[in-house]
Amino acid sequence: MIDVANTIDVDTIDAIGNVVVDITIINGDAVDITFYYYIRNFIHTSVFTLLAVDFYNQINLIFGSISTFCTAEICPIMSAGSRFEYLWADPGSKVRPQPVPAIQYIDNVLNWVKNLLEDEEIFPSSYEDSFPSNFAKIIKNVYKKLFRIYAHIYYSHFEQIMQSGEEAHLNTCFKHFYFFIREFRLVDDREMAPLAELIQNIGDR
Repeated sequence: MIDVANTIDVDTIDAIGNVVVDITIINGDAVDITFYYYIRNFIHTSVFTLLAVDFYNQINLIFGSISTFCTAEICPIMSAGSRFEYLWADPGSKVRPQPVPAIQYIDNVLNWVKNLLEDEEIFPSSYEDSFPSNFAKIIKNVYKKLFRIYAHIYYSHFEQIMQSGEEAHLNTCFKHFYFFIREFRLVDDREMAPLAELIQNIGDR
């Protein structure tokens, strides 16, 4: 589990941005204007980082509660129903993606995301350091793979979730996750097809 000392909501971002703007106007200094855009960009990008940490922690805890039912014997492939199978290859490698048991796929994803979130070159903690130019691509890949874990849990382990009384918690976590990725178009509709019916029900409420 990754620790998050503070979270920043949208109102806080706007408030900080407005304060810096006021200072810029009062001082009339071009350096302040540059700093405003610099710090605002850092804050906006940091929100994606902080929420990625929160979503990672949530899904890590949810999967941990049913991981004993997700063995290589019970779930020999990583899938979301019979129509969707997910293959694994280490990110950045030239190896062709291969089928692996769900537990291995999910462990690989969670370890990969954890390492990314702790990498200062990709997710810097100081506004003096810049995010990489391919940050959007990285963050979309993170959310896509986290979505796949949700899809597997709903298809293969929802019965265990209900038996443990965690149905409401799972649904709430997924709803927050879905609203965020939809708002910022972080996951393609095609990738979300396995949970289309659930997503439609969320939208109807």
